[in-house]
Amino acid sequence: MKFPNYNRYKLTQKLKTFIAFNVCLLTLPLLSVHVVCDTKQDSIYEERPRVLLIGDSISIGYTSEVKKRLHEIAHVERIDGNAASTVNGLRKIDSWLIGKSYDIIHFNWGLHDIAYRSENSSHKNKLDKLNGKKKVEIDNYRSNLKNLVDRLKKTGALLIWASTTVVPDDEPGRFPQDVVAYNAVASAIMQNNEIITNDLYSLSKSFSSDMFVAPRNVHFSKLGSSVLGTKVAKAIKRQIQ
Repeated sequence: MKFPNYNRYKLTQKLKTFIAFNVCLLTLPLLSVHVVCDTKQDSIYEERPRVLLIGDSISIGYTSEVKKRLHEIAHVERIDGNAASTVNGLRKIDSWLIGKSYDIIHFNWGLHDIAYRSENSSHKNKLDKLNGKKKVEIDNYRSNLKNLVDRLKKTGALLIWASTTVVPDDEPGRFPQDVVAYNAVASAIMQNNEIITNDLYSLSKSFSSDMFVAPRNVHFSKLGSSVLGTKVAKAIKRQIQ
């Protein structure tokens, strides 16, 4: 499959090559040494569509597996740092996209939105679902995510939404039912915009304890992240081939 942004990239590369070659030809008579005007390009790079991963620390965990599995057919990048909540996404989305071109964008927001935090919590991340305040209420999440999708659609890239991964029952800062509710909101938005969904929630819900980094923790072990990364890579590869 060829993507609009990929085709624009190819045209830009050809234009750069044309200009460089003609500049070389014009300057050759002025040089006293033998020079060959080489127009060879990195054909392997040129043939690979560009992929961007957007997400929180779950995404950070599976990025290396995605890159490993797609290195021969795609150029995979990830945003700098943690995408965190939809509030953070709206604040930083332009800095992630302006001046860049991608053919596929695989994205997620959710775990940070449903997190309850309290300054009085003894937890290192201030998580506290009993006394804390939720980062983003569901109506605001819906509005924020709609705006983020609108912005991502302007890139012309093929978009893939990743459903938010599972929350253990006794996780200190989040309620499992919130994941289900927020995923339902996201699912409706993606359907309305004809955006592909990569169901990481169902996959992570099937994980055994060794797939998590620790009990009561939303993060995944190296094995868990590898399994997630494999599914992400397959979802992207399906759109390329």
